Amino acid sequence: MVAADLRIPHFVSPTRLRTLAAIAPLVVTLACSASPPPVPPPLPAGIPVEPPPMLPKVGAPGPRAPAPVLSEVLSASAGPEAPPPLPPPPQHRIVHENLTAVRVNPLGLENRYLVAWRERLYRHESAALRDNHVGIAVSHIQSPALHRHGVVVEARPLTLLTLTAGLHRVGYYGSLQFLQGYPDAQVDFSDSAMRRGAADGKNRPAHGIEAELRGQLLGKVGPIVIRSDASFYYTEVELLAGERAYYTPRYDLLMPNRGFALTNDNDVVYLSSSGFVAGVRTSVAHAFYDAATLRGLEDENGPTVRVGPLVAYTFFDTPGARFNKPTVFLNAGFWLAHRFRTGLDVSQAMPMIAAGFRFEGELFGRE
Repeated sequence: MVAADLRIPHFVSPTRLRTLAAIAPLVVTLACSASPPPVPPPLPAGIPVEPPPMLPKVGAPGPRAPAPVLSEVLSASAGPEAPPPLPPPPQHRIVHENLTAVRVNPLGLENRYLVAWRERLYRHESAALRDNHVGIAVSHIQSPALHRHGVVVEARPLTLLTLTAGLHRVGYYGSLQFLQGYPDAQVDFSDSAMRRGAADGKNRPAHGIEAELRGQLLGKVGPIVIRSDASFYYTEVELLAGERAYYTPRYDLLMPNRGFALTNDNDVVYLSSSGFVAGVRTSVAHAFYDAATLRGLEDENGPTVRVGPLVAYTFFDTPGARFNKPTVFLNAGFWLAHRFRTGLDVSQAMPMIAAGFRFEGELFGRE
């Protein structure tokens, strides 16, 4: 092995060594400051590079959060990647809602429109309590056979529960096969019988009143949403002497005059984040007859029951917009119980099919 020669060359004097030692730090500092910073190696192709986050301008309004939707009801606690909670609706607002639907078995075509003033009860950020209000609305229903218009009082103490009470004026035009009166609940009010009655001139115009109490209850477990919508009716229509009942196409019931009826829709659906809804709807309707209307016999008319698939799609949700949440829907309910739609007049293989379009919007909003 050759030993390293660590002797200092003879031409480097001690004086020169001291001078070099004094200026060495300055030379290193200048060399480092003059050299460019190291350039990182290029990223592999296909890996995007995110720009640095932009700080909001002082005083600039932030993005408006979307309006509360059904999917947020009873949602789980927000995780580290969950979006921030949505703000409650404005303290004062005027909203409108519209629905147009067509139906077969029984046949029907209807447009419903509602304009409501709503006042928020309290401010809360949670999904279960955020959408609350009291209000008053004007509603109108129009079809080729009848119209219904009136006033509705609303109370929504929390997102999960809505209660309404309405008083409406009802008018039948005498078109198609409506309205026909009957002496009791044992009569044949099938589609075929009513067409024969219309051919004989038994349908006629009529007016009356209808009071409605309605309750809607919501729940959610994961992506599964449960909804129950029940309405309780009292009706009184101008009938001829000796007539105690009449058929209404809206509820597909033989209604007792100056009597009560109940309808209830129950939905269990899967709600996706894209706005698609698919599930099952069960519908029950029942009219309550007194002894004179039944003539002492059993009630053969109800309750009526149907079950079938329900699908819907909401195209977008823009909070505060006058035209918002446009939604198309389709429901096919197979009759499990009905006096005339389970084979006696209409085949049970023929379901009730309803399809339509609805939207809502905010005409005015202010804190």
